[in-house]
Amino acid sequence: MVVAIISDVHCAGPECSRQRDFVEWLNGLDAEALWLLGDIFHAGWYFRGKEQAEYAAVYRALESVAQRGIEIVFVPGNHDFGMSGLFREQLGASVRGPHFRTSGGKTVFLAHGDEADDGIAYRAVRVALRSGLFGSLMRLLGPVCGGFLLRAIAGSPSEAGEIWDRSKSWLRSKLSDADWAIMGHVHTPWSDGGAVILAPGVAGARWLVDGSLKGRPDSA
Repeated sequence: MVVAIISDVHCAGPECSRQRDFVEWLNGLDAEALWLLGDIFHAGWYFRGKEQAEYAAVYRALESVAQRGIEIVFVPGNHDFGMSGLFREQLGASVRGPHFRTSGGKTVFLAHGDEADDGIAYRAVRVALRSGLFGSLMRLLGPVCGGFLLRAIAGSPSEAGEIWDRSKSWLRSKLSDADWAIMGHVHTPWSDGGAVILAPGVAGARWLVDGSLKGRPDSA
């Protein structure tokens, strides 16, 4: 069983090198499953039949992955939680928040990682953006104007800040029930035993091969 795991690509359009590398990576993917741990899109939203044009190449590559029979699991991130409907309805993916899965006889905890940020300000913004009211606003604005608003809110991808220590502690705590605990979000790679924070994008992709976590699917 070979599972590809990746997070925090932050696709931002055709001129984005991270997006181009990701599309190429998807088109060459050879695995039984693909686990996407959030922030695949930097400012993504599912507009139900109306695509964000800047992500067209990513949509097509993900559709190809699904058509090749590769199972897709999507753990929504703070930048692309609004894409959950697309993954579920158009790609047939399993869409879940932080959760435990079994692969190769090992229990794996998967999360995007923003859940470790328990700051009041962040929590308030998180609730507001995931509310029905904001969702209604996005549907009203559509992919062009809505995408503009999302990009303004998203800002630029940044590395770990004050939540760095909390993130490591939070991830370690999941090992009481799992062999591996994997997340992204903070854009700073780190590992300690079974706790692993992925580096962002294609360069940070890891592979779970028969229960062992590897940097490459064919590495010893």
